Amino acid sequence: MQRLTISLDDDLADALDALQENGGDSKANLIRRALRIYVKRQRGRDRPTDHDLRTWTELLANREHVILDVAHVRLFFEQLAGAPASFWAGLREIGAEHGRQYRDKGMADVLDMLRVMESANWFYLAPESERSWALILTEPSAKPFVKAFLEGFVSQLDAHAEVIEERTKLRVRASAVPRSGLGRARA
Repeated sequence: MQRLTISLDDDLADALDALQENGGDSKANLIRRALRIYVKRQRGRDRPTDHDLRTWTELLANREHVILDVAHVRLFFEQLAGAPASFWAGLREIGAEHGRQYRDKGMADVLDMLRVMESANWFYLAPESERSWALILTEPSAKPFVKAFLEGFVSQLDAHAEVIEERTKLRVRASAVPRSGLGRARA
């Protein structure tokens, strides 16, 4: 990571201070996040990539997934605040079922799984290192739902991965050490 010193006019400095106070994130993280968004837009990332289109086609072709408006999703997640523990356990099991399905298709790497979920519009990935990613959620109220699902999902992958809930995002850290007995047979 490189260090950079920048100068801001008073309006931008005030806006950055307000964002930090409201979101609890560091100024450096806020600037990195804004720059990532800007770079993606400049590269045309707003439009679907070939990977996105293939993922959407696969998800929708089997009629096991649906498309919902963000307003519907937001309402759904707002209602989950008081969900019983059995709901969250069930969600983790659904995540594990999806993890097994993807592992059986040959996808056993954490990053591969995160890219599929990113194409499904749950979040966008902000790589931090080769084995660590911040997940910037499309809908912040979805954080507990996405976390529980991912915990089940990553439990089925070759490498151990930890899903960490932070104030404004989720973070996934993966070890490079495969779990014994899980995933594809190794040559």
